[in-house]
Amino acid sequence: MDKQDRLNFLYQKYLNNTATAAELQLLFQEMDSADEGALKNQIMQELEKADFPINADDTRLAAVFAKLEDQIAEEPKTISLWRLPVWTKVAAVVTLVFGLGLLLRSYLVSEPEVIVPGGFHAALQLKASEEPLDLTQTDFKKNIGGIQVTTTADGTITYTRKSDDTTGTQTLNVLQTPAGGMYKVTLSDGSQVMLNSKSSLEFPVGFYGPNRRVKLKGEAYFQVAKNKEKPFIVEMEQGNVQVLGTTFTVNTFEDQAATTLFEGSVKLSAQQQVQLLTPGDRGVIQKGLITVVKADTAAARGWTKGLFVFNNAPLGDVLAQVSRWYNISVDYTSLPDRRLHMRLNMDTPFEEVLEMLSATTRLKFKVEERRLSVVNP
Repeated sequence: MDKQDRLNFLYQKYLNNTATAAELQLLFQEMDSADEGALKNQIMQELEKADFPINADDTRLAAVFAKLEDQIAEEPKTISLWRLPVWTKVAAVVTLVFGLGLLLRSYLVSEPEVIVPGGFHAALQLKASEEPLDLTQTDFKKNIGGIQVTTTADGTITYTRKSDDTTGTQTLNVLQTPAGGMYKVTLSDGSQVMLNSKSSLEFPVGFYGPNRRVKLKGEAYFQVAKNKEKPFIVEMEQGNVQVLGTTFTVNTFEDQAATTLFEGSVKLSAQQQVQLLTPGDRGVIQKGLITVVKADTAAARGWTKGLFVFNNAPLGDVLAQVSRWYNISVDYTSLPDRRLHMRLNMDTPFEEVLEMLSATTRLKFKVEERRLSVVNP
């Protein structure tokens, strides 16, 4: 019987509580003199019997062994284990065995990640040369010329004109929301903009030119302060929206820009086309063309009131909105053709959202590493 076999034999007798005092003493001597390879081999044998899968090629083992080495190095050296009575040595080994088990489990067994609804999260870039500021963690207050910039706990950043000092007020700021984020901004003219998830708004600190011009990517809800002398213009990759004072949403996700008008009037422009919208219209700019249809105003504005509203919506569109708010990805190749009628609060736990989707579509969904897909559509 070689040294490794002897170590295994004695260790199993110890675990089965059948080892004699002489065998216990021999086991401690073997463990004391075992080299690193032998001890790692012993650990691997125990892992093969464990209730969580692992093999010798698993890269997580390196972290386990490194942690063990660190712990061994930190052990006090003033008292030698081998000078203690046999019963004390047994207690020490028991502690080692259970401690190792907990350590291995903490490294090798990952708990399912909890997917939570979004909240008030955003970053503000004051200058193109500066890193964005995390407004989630920052109680922000700054004076830029005659404009005072402040944040509040309800997810709002406000630009308030305090004087006529225009120093630095032409600087463009960028407000950005991540997946699972939403934020509101009150611009220096009093206009209010609410940004949905994965969106950005570029705007000057103060409006001192002939118009009020901002640039949007993603989705936003606008309540524009009236000013007949200075039109408010929303620039998008697909075209522009021009207003004097009104309430509307703009969605530039996918390959189109959709504007839904609630109050007032707006003018859409794309390439050589111009189209006026009246309340209840939805204007879509796609590939330079503008089309106008009757809007589903409840669905377009639902997210501003904390609601998902889907009226005969394609499953892909539903999951696109859900994925942005819960910060997950979607395997769109697995989606069958389904349309949904559903309304739910945006603070609904994700597990309940999946249950409602399953009940409505009669489909089974799975989530692996924050990626949602349909099982056997």
